[in-house]
Amino acid sequence: MSSPPPNAPPIPNLRVDEVFAPDGLLARAFPGHEWRAQQLEMARAVERALGEKRHLFAEAGTGVGKSFAYLVPQILHALRADKPVVVATNTIVLQEQLVGKDIPALQRILPMKFTAALAKGRGQYLCGPRLRLAVEQPELAFEDHPGEILGRMAKWYREAEICDRASAPFPIPEDVWSRVCCDDSCSPKSRKERPCHYHLARQRQRTATIVVANHALLAIDLKARATGGKVLPDASAIVIDEAHAFEEVALAQMGQEFRRKAGARLLAEIFSDRRKSGILLQFSDPRAATRLVAEAREEEGLFFRELDRWASGKTRKRDDGSPLDVHIRVREDGPWDAAAAKPLENLAQELREFIPAAKTAEVAEELTRLSKRCDDRAESLRALLAPAEASVAWLERAGSRNEWELRRVPIEAGPMLEKALFTADRTVTLASATLSTGGSDFSGLRNRLGAKDADEISVGSPFNFEEQVTLIIAREMPPPQSAAAYAEALPRKILKYLHRSDGRALVLFTSFATMRHAHEKVSAEFERPILMQGGGMSRDRMIAEMKANPGTVVFGVESFWHGVDVPGEALENVIVTKLPFPNPSEPVVEARHELVKARGGKPFMELDLPEAILMFRQGFGRLIRTRTDRGIVVVLDSRVVSKGYGRKFLEALPACRVEYDDEP
Repeated sequence: MSSPPPNAPPIPNLRVDEVFAPDGLLARAFPGHEWRAQQLEMARAVERALGEKRHLFAEAGTGVGKSFAYLVPQILHALRADKPVVVATNTIVLQEQLVGKDIPALQRILPMKFTAALAKGRGQYLCGPRLRLAVEQPELAFEDHPGEILGRMAKWYREAEICDRASAPFPIPEDVWSRVCCDDSCSPKSRKERPCHYHLARQRQRTATIVVANHALLAIDLKARATGGKVLPDASAIVIDEAHAFEEVALAQMGQEFRRKAGARLLAEIFSDRRKSGILLQFSDPRAATRLVAEAREEEGLFFRELDRWASGKTRKRDDGSPLDVHIRVREDGPWDAAAAKPLENLAQELREFIPAAKTAEVAEELTRLSKRCDDRAESLRALLAPAEASVAWLERAGSRNEWELRRVPIEAGPMLEKALFTADRTVTLASATLSTGGSDFSGLRNRLGAKDADEISVGSPFNFEEQVTLIIAREMPPPQSAAAYAEALPRKILKYLHRSDGRALVLFTSFATMRHAHEKVSAEFERPILMQGGGMSRDRMIAEMKANPGTVVFGVESFWHGVDVPGEALENVIVTKLPFPNPSEPVVEARHELVKARGGKPFMELDLPEAILMFRQGFGRLIRTRTDRGIVVVLDSRVVSKGYGRKFLEALPACRVEYDDEP
């Protein structure tokens, strides 16, 4: 990077006005740059919050350029504090935009040097010692020899600066990657000639100006700090972009879960009698340890059989006998206990006793690693089954075989985040296009995240929605409560508006069952390709297909309501099939309702309506991504006009043309 010009202002004196003014650094760097007053307003608010050590909700409409608006003041703040700023996003797409586009652009524009690093979880990095063990003694790690891929991975490890899974130049099967990646027991003390790349990445993060992570990693870091640990560097400030999605991710990371596949994989790495593989083959007399492996396997099998038996008596069944319910709330102690924890703890101790007899450093490190994983799994099971106030437990069907597993999370994220995230020694900026429920009402998200004393700013989009968008409301559509009539009318209405836009549509649903029914009916009568979530194609691949082949239609549920960015003619129609209220039968939603009622509140007004409006705004926002985009947003839920609360959904949208479909 070139040196700053001689007349460049020193870091402490550079203000955001000098960057975002109509004739500022940004305008001078990009000929034809279109000045946006909203971007400057947001940047000033972030700068002010950092200077006053205030937390901030910063809502910015599509097209504002919010990443630049928070990055510039945060970079200046990090340089002055000589301490990094952490930026956490919900989607990989935004991470890639920040690291691959926005930050490099600012490195060219701003008159000072700064660096950025991308932080990922341990399991995303290649571990040198584990790879070496797998290459030299594959029978210790694998039930089935992985073939030539280990040699390719070894070559990649030698040649690449840092190996993380996303940058691998070839596909790596999950069962291979799990044996050679870093895990929670990996130590930074490995010899320099065979380092674990997770620890190399952490070294970079400690010296970076901006550390980009995801929501999950930030939540893991907050949880670790509660017990004296940490995953991310100490930060002078934190930015949570796509902050509307942070609560759900934080809750998941605060909770506990006990999954079948993780246990089976762990025990197979230690010893598999069927395949005659595992670390214990290294030793001449491992009989005591192999008996403990068998005992742990049997106890875990008993635990999950009890889950299955209990769930079988609770769940509704389809005609073919398969379970209909995805979740089953656990309100009382079930017929299971923590008996599976003891053999895991015994096995961990037995593995540690083998360490002095290990023939190589790699085997000793693997024994240490496996023993810690046994202890951690036992501890997780005990914590999961221990009484916990203000938490909710449930069984959840998971995996390709739809087997039942046990989970527990806090009912609310706010109490923990208020203590761990919104501290007085740093500023937290929460940014998104949708943080309020319209009219700058941030109270819903503010309360759920525990950010009771945060400042707030809402800047609108520079786009002209009145010219670019037509909102179509199906007033005579049967309401969703009239299930049979609604299910019959829905495919017909979808088909009508797919013909109007010649495909080029994103159709948003709130349930897989409704989506599958509509897809079956519509795809039989529409000539364009219709891709459906859960149909064998990943979300990113579906979006890529839509961009590459204009006319393609995508049917999606929750994850498609936000984070989808398809500018131009490939997306000219967003169809909202139903107002996105939370499912009242989901365990966390149900438990929150009970908590609000116990406090004398009204769950619908305090929880369901604000959450639905935020999601509705996110869905609407998928249509217009640039100043030249045009299209329609179709709402096929008549409650938006027939119910008193419906106007709140419409008032939360930017002003646009409105049409009514009065056909039955």
